[in-house]
Amino acid sequence: LARNFGAINQREGDSGKHIHATWLAALNNVCRQATAEGRSGGQPKEVILHNAYLFLPSNILAQLAKVSDGRVPCGNVNISIVTNSIQTTDLNIVNILSRHSMKAFFDYFNNNHHPSKGANIKYYEYVADSAGANLSLHTKVEVFGDDLFVGSANADVRSYMMDSNNGLFIRNAPNLVKDYVGWVENLIDTGRVVSVDQYFIATERDEILREDLATIDAIFAKYRTERWLKEGDISG
Repeated sequence: LARNFGAINQREGDSGKHIHATWLAALNNVCRQATAEGRSGGQPKEVILHNAYLFLPSNILAQLAKVSDGRVPCGNVNISIVTNSIQTTDLNIVNILSRHSMKAFFDYFNNNHHPSKGANIKYYEYVADSAGANLSLHTKVEVFGDDLFVGSANADVRSYMMDSNNGLFIRNAPNLVKDYVGWVENLIDTGRVVSVDQYFIATERDEILREDLATIDAIFAKYRTERWLKEGDISG
């Protein structure tokens, strides 16, 4: 199949973005199932985006907004996003950019989440090992109810626009999914990952920008970028 640069939202498959089309279709399927089962007291269904490099493209962000505010009924669904923090990633720039889209999303979620029709959405990041060991996440696994997607695609803009990845979609594997969900829940219970969605809700964007500038300064210092700059290239 030919690979294409760029994509049209809601026509992902036509643009060759079959992985992202699969993710969106699987999410919608979980919402339909959970909504129907919820009326009869069924247990909540789990969706997990366990992905190393997360800078969600506009189509996934828009769908998360719809399933949270009830435009797409998705009650009785728990969505967990689990990714690297700036301290654990080997690509800091992805996190720096992503923080601003996550700030915008969780502001929207906080103000528009539908109490019965909307999915519950939590955002977790890995914490650095106290011994300083390099424990950067490289996983790309998504859980959609009883289905599991394992592949090479990152949940970021680059993978969406320049998809050259592969994946395996495992359908109707409740026992496998149960074990994997339990493993992720153990990461949360043991503090290996921590919830940061409330940080985005409570922190003003100006403060996030100040933190980002401090992170960039630390990166420049780490790699001694001043070696490649003339005095006139440095300002402020």
